[in-house]
Amino acid sequence: MRASVPALIFLFATSVACTSKAPLTAEQISERKHNEAWLESSGHEVTHELPDGWELGTARQFAQNLADWELPTPLLWSQAAHTQLSEALLSPSTTAAAAQLAVRAALLLAKDSSDRSHTSLLIRLERRQAPAERGRQGVEVVCANVLAEQDSIPESSLRSLHKLATGLSPHPDLDVRVECARAYLAHIPQASEGQTPLRARECLRFLIKVLRSETPAQNADPIVWDRVRTVAWPKGRAAEEVTRWFPTEVPFRADGPWQDQVDWAQAAFVGLGL
Repeated sequence: MRASVPALIFLFATSVACTSKAPLTAEQISERKHNEAWLESSGHEVTHELPDGWELGTARQFAQNLADWELPTPLLWSQAAHTQLSEALLSPSTTAAAAQLAVRAALLLAKDSSDRSHTSLLIRLERRQAPAERGRQGVEVVCANVLAEQDSIPESSLRSLHKLATGLSPHPDLDVRVECARAYLAHIPQASEGQTPLRARECLRFLIKVLRSETPAQNADPIVWDRVRTVAWPKGRAAEEVTRWFPTEVPFRADGPWQDQVDWAQAAFVGLGL
């Protein structure tokens, strides 16, 4: 449904010097899998502990480990594992290392099949904390993307995402607002007859407002966020989602001429019946 979330952890590809734990032996891994298989066959609910060393090494190493761990699907983290991940996710990201750890926690919570993981991800977003500087909102971006990639999320989580994107008290960061809108729309089915569902329209109008920003069209459709110096990235993300709802052969170019951006946004606005 979306670009692979693990790629987003390279927003925090800061090399953090860490010591490594001794990995499990092949015999220990085999014994663990045997015990889990026995529990499953006995009708017991199997929970899993976190992989050894998940918090260690560089972002690049973690991305590779995430692919190599072969975590089962569906997966249910143990209470202790979930608590550890939630604490890492919800701790203040005042340093690059803390932010990187929070990203890892979000990606591991994405593997959990229980609603409690959605809750932890949303708590991080619903704090509505503006980043100290542009580019430090990566944890929130990853949280929103994780929610977008879930097969389904509770209706209450959908309502929260909608409020974070377009509500009376949205997230203060434009990039995060766009990602919350994308996450919300990812779970709204597109009508087979081509009409835009009512539930999708407000978020789509917001995304088109983003596309019109910093162009002459902004005069008639003013921004509802604190102005930022560059909007190429949120415009590109907004255009990707709008294109999913209104396919076009001509791609939106965030760095293109103003008139091209205005015409593209207007064509989508009319075509979607907004």
